[in-house]
Amino acid sequence: MHFVQSAFLLATAAVALPVIVHLMFRSQARRVNLGTLRFLRQVLERNAQRQRIMRWLLLALRIATVFLLAFLFARPYFVEAAPGGDRRLVMILIDRSASMDLKGDQGRLVEQAIAEARHIVSQQAERTRIEVAFFDDALRPLDGVSTDEGGTEAAGRNETAGKPTVGGNRDTASKLLADVPAPGPLYHATNYGAAINWARDLAVRVAATEQELHLFTDLQRSGLDWAEVDPLPETVQVHIHDLGRAVVSNLAVTEARPIRGVVRPGEPTTILSTVLNSTPFPVAEQQVLLKLESPAGKLSLRERVKLEPGSTGSAKFEIPALDAGLWTGTVSIETDDDLRFDNSRQVAVLAVRPSRVVIADGAPSTSPFLSETYFLATSLRLAPDGEEYSESPFDPVVVPLQPGDELPSLTDARVVVLANVAEIAADDASRLAEFVRTGGGLVVFGGDKIQSRGYETLRAAGLVPGQIAGPVHASDLPFRIDQWEDKHPLIRPFADPQHGDLRRLAFRGYTKIVVPAAASKPSGSSESKDAPAPAATSDVRVLAQFRGGDPAILEQRFGQGTAVWFTSTCDRGWGEWPSSRLYLPLVHQIVGEPLGLNDGGPVRPTLIDAAASVDARPEVARRPNHNQVINPSPRESETDRCTNEEFAERFQLTLAEKPGEPLVRPANAAAAALAATDLRQDEQWHWAAVVLVGLMLLESFVANRTVS
Repeated sequence: MHFVQSAFLLATAAVALPVIVHLMFRSQARRVNLGTLRFLRQVLERNAQRQRIMRWLLLALRIATVFLLAFLFARPYFVEAAPGGDRRLVMILIDRSASMDLKGDQGRLVEQAIAEARHIVSQQAERTRIEVAFFDDALRPLDGVSTDEGGTEAAGRNETAGKPTVGGNRDTASKLLADVPAPGPLYHATNYGAAINWARDLAVRVAATEQELHLFTDLQRSGLDWAEVDPLPETVQVHIHDLGRAVVSNLAVTEARPIRGVVRPGEPTTILSTVLNSTPFPVAEQQVLLKLESPAGKLSLRERVKLEPGSTGSAKFEIPALDAGLWTGTVSIETDDDLRFDNSRQVAVLAVRPSRVVIADGAPSTSPFLSETYFLATSLRLAPDGEEYSESPFDPVVVPLQPGDELPSLTDARVVVLANVAEIAADDASRLAEFVRTGGGLVVFGGDKIQSRGYETLRAAGLVPGQIAGPVHASDLPFRIDQWEDKHPLIRPFADPQHGDLRRLAFRGYTKIVVPAAASKPSGSSESKDAPAPAATSDVRVLAQFRGGDPAILEQRFGQGTAVWFTSTCDRGWGEWPSSRLYLPLVHQIVGEPLGLNDGGPVRPTLIDAAASVDARPEVARRPNHNQVINPSPRESETDRCTNEEFAERFQLTLAEKPGEPLVRPANAAAAALAATDLRQDEQWHWAAVVLVGLMLLESFVANRTVS
């Protein structure tokens, strides 16, 4: 066991206080001459013996309390014992970010780093504990030498790793490094914080008297300030192996984005691109090439930009009318520079008609203003009846659906909306189930016509999230939404009250749905955190609820599709919410959720650093309800480098002593050492606090019994 603040152990001298108090205030027997009281004397002797035992026990408790109090302030912690009693720990970190693809005198920098790491491992004593890890934007331990319970990605992104890593000896590390294949093309960015935090956690957990860190990197400056880092213990000797080149010639496409990623067939759009010149020389005329293709055809455009040293230039591509389909391609530059990973950038444009939304009106009317779905259809269309607005992502079609009617063909539909529909025929329920299972969307709005018996067919098909208990009407005060999942894409735009407070919506009624017990409660914003929350099964989630706990918005995953239930009406039958400024955005969020429009839309740009796999590459990846455009981080294209001293100063490192040179410590090493005392993750003080509270309660109990 070790202590963070061992000076507090001197406070154990205070154990003399309870001993002194015990000796000063111990009871003194007085001799009193009385008559024959033989039996009283026996009782008094027994009580005196009992009191003596209780006082010694009380003294022991008070001494233990003082000891434990000093123990608590000293902040004890356990360190992991090195395997086999080893006293030396060697940590090796190898940078495998995209800039390490640069070719040096001995091949690619990352391959040179691996070769030098093998040499260092071979020079160690046989029983030396060796930990090896690669890093880029995340930490990636070498399998078999170091692993952790939290997984590669958790440790790399500076999340709590759980248990310490398990190291190997020289022979194990040598074998694993020898078996490491040459890495393929590298695309990830640099995050030194992930690497330094991993090394620090090892250093404070492993009981080794000698600790070394070998860092193989090109000292890319863009990776310095990407994460907050706790300083390493001052005793860790750091060797920085600088593999970078003094001058790197790099031209890079750092941005390629369409002004509108989703257009209508036949509409033009514009793609903007940015080119970075990291070379020390000007470029008079750099050609920038755009290539797009789809099943409908191919498109190729060229632009030219002028670049000064260290500056950026922009190229603008005017895209003509596109045929329907997903157009994917690249914006690239033709150059023979040192780094190839950033010479092109993926781009995608989706030319598609608005999503067909079939709205089944359960209470149709000859007057459109009295229709159940008038406000809903107008909000989705964003235009008067009979007109279209090209920016709207929806193409609503209203059909009446009363008992005995059948749903129309769903061939071109993306979402089906049931608005206060009283009854669903068995055939329609089967069609809806198959429609949602294969990726379609279902939205259900409540109303006075919705009863359990009318939805038995839909419940049997698996598309009812709970038991329908019928309508609930307000007697005096209106119903208001009280809690919601503010992290969910459907609700996220309303998490900030400045964008619209859902509590302001008032309803005179809703359809009560009792969802199965055993589930989650909306954990986001609310003023009533203690309100009971409906539960949800694994495929049903309550996104918002009324005051009192009944669901207001529910989401149900079904196969590849999604069903969303809004338990109040979409018209003014149960409230004036259609006249609220929240009506249009909330309706768009509800109907857009099954289409994947709420979490970035059908074309979503993503940095490769967010990919779960180390082997992720730039591409346009097809997902169930969207297309993901994956590109490298533009900061990795910045080739500025820092010095060893700047690196050590940034992360509070103690650089190892070189022959003939003094030990290099950071300017504020004392402050770093002091900060390190506040950053341990393996302290045991909380257990000491629990025991201390128990001792104090027991001492109070014994003291009261002793006095009595």
